[in-house]
Amino acid sequence: MSVLAMQRVDGVAVAVPKQDVDSAVVAAMREELAAGVGPGGGGLVLDLSGTRYVDSAGLDMIFRLGDRLATRRSALVLVIPDGSQLERLAAIVALPQAVTVKGTLDDALDAVHEMLGTERSGPRGGRPRAAPCSSGTAPRATP
Repeated sequence: MSVLAMQRVDGVAVAVPKQDVDSAVVAAMREELAAGVGPGGGGLVLDLSGTRYVDSAGLDMIFRLGDRLATRRSALVLVIPDGSQLERLAAIVALPQAVTVKGTLDDALDAVHEMLGTERSGPRGGRPRAAPCSSGTAPRATP
């Protein structure tokens, strides 16, 4: 069973956890993220806007994923809503110092494209064009 909803938005892999990010799902999540980004890299947005809880195993996975993508000259950007409990946790563990964090999906997509030196093909603030990722996971409708 898939633990992520994966889609491509403006050429960027966007992963949305279907449940809390904890030790019970981290191994499966790591595999799905690797399949969704693929060997060519590119950018990855991990949208945590609907996530209520991330434990230490989840935080470790995010830190390591950021390091791994950086060595491949790729980009990881997290979506963590401003004022959320998760934003407070991220600040405590210094996550924004290691990985780019944005408050909205639009801002995260802009950040990935800026980091990669590419242009967005979809409208900002509108409905970005989405397509399934190579993992075959069905796309999630974007707000």
